[in-house]
Amino acid sequence: MIADDLGAFHAEPSRAARRLARALPPGPSTVLGATDTTTADVAAFVNGTMVRHPDFNDGYLGLEPPGTRATTSRPVHLASGERLVREVHDAPAGTARR
Repeated sequence: MIADDLGAFHAEPSRAARRLARALPPGPSTVLGATDTTTADVAAFVNGTMVRHPDFNDGYLGLEPPGTRATTSRPVHLASGERLVREVHDAPAGTARR
């Protein structure tokens, strides 16, 4: 699935989103296919742009409710999950939230 997500890596909307991410401070989440890091919300935006660009999800007329397709939620889960793992890993011993 991640290989499919990289299909629009070189498309102009994806390049523009990566330029935006590079202009902002680095953070705990990774931009797919790049070494750039940024905040979870910006990574979700950049990765979501890349994932959604080639499949025209906004015009999808399937039976699933809006927002339930994997290409809609996967970039958000990747970025926020990566941030959470880094927060837990970097937390002093005994202070991680349960």
